[in-house]
Amino acid sequence: MKIVIVEDEIRIKEGLANLIAKLYPGHTVAATAEDGKEGLECIRRIRPDLVFTDIRMPVMDGLEMLEQLEREGIRVRAVILSAYTEFSYAQTAMRLGVRDYLVKPVAISEFRKIMQKMEEEVQKERQIVLQGTDTLSYLFSSLLHGTIRDREEVERYLTQKFGIRPDTSFQILICYIGKNYGKNLSSAKAELQSAFASGGTYGYEWIEMEKDRSLVVVLYQYGGRENFERWMQNRFFLGGEHEDSCILSCGVIEAESAGKIRSAYRILSQYMDWNIALGERILISWPKVLRIQTVPCVYPADLEQEMKAAVFASDSEKTERVLRRFFVHFKDGKIHAPKEIKECCVRFLWSLMNVTKEIRGEAPDGINQQELLEELMSARSMGELEELGLELLGKLRIERAEQVLSLPVMRAKNMATELYHTGITLEEIAQKLNLSAEYLGTQFRKETGSNFSAYIKKYRITRAKELLIGTSMRQYEIAKRVGYSDSKYFGKVFREIVGMSPTEYRQANR
Repeated sequence: MKIVIVEDEIRIKEGLANLIAKLYPGHTVAATAEDGKEGLECIRRIRPDLVFTDIRMPVMDGLEMLEQLEREGIRVRAVILSAYTEFSYAQTAMRLGVRDYLVKPVAISEFRKIMQKMEEEVQKERQIVLQGTDTLSYLFSSLLHGTIRDREEVERYLTQKFGIRPDTSFQILICYIGKNYGKNLSSAKAELQSAFASGGTYGYEWIEMEKDRSLVVVLYQYGGRENFERWMQNRFFLGGEHEDSCILSCGVIEAESAGKIRSAYRILSQYMDWNIALGERILISWPKVLRIQTVPCVYPADLEQEMKAAVFASDSEKTERVLRRFFVHFKDGKIHAPKEIKECCVRFLWSLMNVTKEIRGEAPDGINQQELLEELMSARSMGELEELGLELLGKLRIERAEQVLSLPVMRAKNMATELYHTGITLEEIAQKLNLSAEYLGTQFRKETGSNFSAYIKKYRITRAKELLIGTSMRQYEIAKRVGYSDSKYFGKVFREIVGMSPTEYRQANR
């Protein structure tokens, strides 16, 4: 693959380029750029297979760059480099061809997953281009994926081979199946086939969109747009026979010509999460969805306080009840923008994770925050959001403890994990809590089974291990990041706890 990296932070840009050269010598970093304007010129010239781009950059940011490429008809496969707090850009990014996200600092394991995914996409696309266009299904699939770009030639081919006139308009129907896509795909096809067979004369082809967890139907014979939408609403949503449908939601948009099938699909894809706001069993119709009036989305602050109290009390049942009440709050009859509902979910669930981390003194095991964020932002139904919240709660394993820490010790642990990188000491924490260091140290050892010095030392080394594996930072940088001003002393402490030097640990885990 030819790769372009657009990133204004030199350390990240060079680190990513070096990582690609080391792990994937068969690929080429054809160019690097410091901002979107420079990146735009590189992409125009090189036409790379893959682009890594930051969002926020001087002169021109990453999304502006991708929007300009979109306007110029230059299709790119992009991966965004961002902090998780920038998730509000996700919908715009997906419309512009962004395939995935890497949260900074870049974790090696996540980078490997994305590179494997991109390699498979490029290989599959190249194989598709080499195949013939003998079937209408393949032709629509190629249009949808953007592998055929000559619109006039496509329209002539449709007329000559399939009798579809150039002035024919198309209905693009997106049927969202969700995370059980692989399991329910065949059932979804059978359901649609049965519906179309009983509904009149329809000419259609379907395309499997595994990445979007959807089945896309392109209709070229449907008896008028309004009639089709009315039939869809009555057939799939108003009748009780499809209440157990494996198709979670449907959206429809008209493409004025074959050449506009891809752009119509990408427009509608942005609005497929509106069932979160409108409720289930509502057909999402573009451009009607643009006329929906919404009200600002907030959730009661006392819900977050109740949740924190339940977690501090290690009461899993109460925590689950509060979580369910949080989701019920959005079913109050008011219409909120789906994006705002998702943002509320992220804030609430991140608060849940953070308070759990404060109590334990370390991040919960088995939770990939980047994957969770992506799942939340790609959810297209309230049911999916609730399921993700309950799955997270299950992984956090909030259980009633035999012994609950006293408030001073709990606050000391919280401050230690929050301020560990500053080199904070027991004496400083005791002063902040208006306690004597001797009393706090005694209580800390009594309740946790460890003295404060050993606890914070172990915590700093745990964070250091994450940075050694997930970043290309040097030892002195990591030492400073976790609260050690002396790099040699940091190395000594690391060896005492881990049994090897930081360098040896990094080599052993890459």
